[in-house]
Amino acid sequence: MAEEGFPSGTSYTPVPNHVFGRLLEAITDIAELKCTLRLLWLLHNRKHGPRYLTEADITADPVLCRSFPSPNEETKDTILRGLRMAVERGTILESPIGGGSESEKVFLLNDAPGRRTLEKLAKDEARPVPGRRVAPEHPEEAEERPNIFTLYEENIGLLTPILADRLKEAERI
Repeated sequence: MAEEGFPSGTSYTPVPNHVFGRLLEAITDIAELKCTLRLLWLLHNRKHGPRYLTEADITADPVLCRSFPSPNEETKDTILRGLRMAVERGTILESPIGGGSESEKVFLLNDAPGRRTLEKLAKDEARPVPGRRVAPEHPEEAEERPNIFTLYEENIGLLTPILADRLKEAERI
């Protein structure tokens, strides 16, 4: 059965514009592309605590695991290869945290907030939260909160530019 498009009320994930230009041209491995896109979504949907993911979070992600049903390479190895390529390209940051037997790798988006979090991790200010839930398995399971403009149009009617400005002002209050 063919997909019927995106359902009404679909949530959107912000993606850096850079992804659709030079990065898209440069990525030649589907594992790197899938890992990069999934990390963008997972990191965006982190609601509590620092915005990073552990290697265990990523390699156990059900969506990524189902994305690589390759008979030639283990799924976990494929995911780790995609992550390694994204780290080497500089799209994703990788850092070990903890020490000794409790050491683990974490991954962050290489943007200003990600670099700040990495600095905090280096200073031991952003400790991992044991047993934290990463994100829902499916994007549509994410906590959807319609924006003020969608609510207005769904419940009242068409939105004019003047009304949009007034709603922006009301939202700030």
